[in-house]
Amino acid sequence: MATVETVLERGIQSHLQGNLATATQCYSAVLQSDPSNAGAWHLAGVAAHQCGRSRDALNYIQRAIELDPRNAEFYSNLTSVLRSRGHHDTALEVVEKALQIDPQMPAAWYQHGSLLLDLNRPQPAIESLLLALEHGHAAASVWNNIALAQQYQGNVASALESLGKSLQADARQPQVYYRLAQFVATGQYKFDDEQRQLMRAMVNDASTPMHERARVHSALAIDCERTGKYDAAFEHYREANERYRAYLTQARRIEFDSTAFQREVDLLIGQFPVAPIANATTFSADLPCPIFIVGMPRSGTTLVAQILRAHPDVQSAGEMTVMADLIAERQVECRETETELIQPTWLATAAERYLIALKAICGSSPYVIDKMPANFKYLGFIAAMFPNAKVVHCLRDPRDVCLSAYFQLFDAGRLQLESSDLTLLAHNYRHYQRMMNHWKHVLPTNIYDVTYEQLVSAPKDEIRQLLSGLELAWSDRCLNFHKGAFSVRTASSLQVRQPLYQSSVGRSKHYESQISELVEILSAPE
Repeated sequence: MATVETVLERGIQSHLQGNLATATQCYSAVLQSDPSNAGAWHLAGVAAHQCGRSRDALNYIQRAIELDPRNAEFYSNLTSVLRSRGHHDTALEVVEKALQIDPQMPAAWYQHGSLLLDLNRPQPAIESLLLALEHGHAAASVWNNIALAQQYQGNVASALESLGKSLQADARQPQVYYRLAQFVATGQYKFDDEQRQLMRAMVNDASTPMHERARVHSALAIDCERTGKYDAAFEHYREANERYRAYLTQARRIEFDSTAFQREVDLLIGQFPVAPIANATTFSADLPCPIFIVGMPRSGTTLVAQILRAHPDVQSAGEMTVMADLIAERQVECRETETELIQPTWLATAAERYLIALKAICGSSPYVIDKMPANFKYLGFIAAMFPNAKVVHCLRDPRDVCLSAYFQLFDAGRLQLESSDLTLLAHNYRHYQRMMNHWKHVLPTNIYDVTYEQLVSAPKDEIRQLLSGLELAWSDRCLNFHKGAFSVRTASSLQVRQPLYQSSVGRSKHYESQISELVEILSAPE
């Protein structure tokens, strides 16, 4: 009969080989025999996190810490789980606890730097990452993250130099080639033939993990598209989506329901058949006024946010999850207590919590942008909380929106799965249209539409109208938004640092033969 140590070692070896299912079974067997084994709880938590089960991961690693509260590695990995759940403030406290226990722990400094990057603090992030390097963390991953911080700062030359250092440490890094491809897309970098050959070797190597092959396929696709090889580009994009979808559903075991978005739209429309009763609370004068920028992913929300944040009276909180979290919390509470969804007391409390979260990020600015595109789903709640809310709705040619989303590898698992199939993208776009049509019909809130194609073709006129619609004074800084010293953390972080360009308009025309079904669904009558 195998001993606990033997089973644990088998689990560790399976884990190292990427066999998370076997590793999880081994850790479970160990804990059945020895429920006080802190190491097994910790490893079970790491495996659960890698499988996308962050709630289990949180519970398992916290149990490990209860059993062994002086283990810095446990706190470091708990930080990863908290980051994945969006609990950044708590994660910062946890990783700093790890560094109190072991001030020279490379992984903890790396986590600290990565977390500061999440919190849009790129310069302190670089400093922590350099400490991780100093204490012996793998140079390849450190320079990769330093490059990302420099990219967010708009320091292209330094970012490319750091990516070069990362490749010097390890030439076979799919993530680095994927990041370089973002510079290829903007004309700031070119792959050489040796790099292309190495990338092709990686995608043809069965030992390359699925998600890494997906990133290399995406890099090759961008390279092909940049050089006008559109058929080859589409094939690489298709491979990238298939590989990443397989990774998310098989390796990480993320459960995906292709009808979930439709049901969510149906539910929200049903919850707001008419305009909700508005919150009558008067908030403290030192709390900011929110500007919600909404739309489908890849519709121009980042561009509009950067134009507005250049205004002297406006700051940006980035893509906040606070509104979605407040609503999810309320929906659970209502199901459990059978109370009405919209109540004056809850509206006032939720609205104040939201504004306090904005102020914590952006301080004394009178206007703060929440650039979470998916907030379009929650405009009924937003209108109830903030009767005078400022909402900017970003529009773009539906074919270009869907194709651009299909060509993008998103970090969020559900969003990536929704975007990895063109037919599903088309159907979901129609549901999004249905949702927005409903809000415009029932809500008193003024929703200001900005059309991407008009914005890039006549920027001064469109920006003037946008500022006027939001009751903001004209500022030349908004027209020269790309020259500002700011940090951008979205998929469009490089594009929005360039002057307005029209090369993305009509992108779909290069792929007409591949998107006929998409176009048919988008063009179908209501």
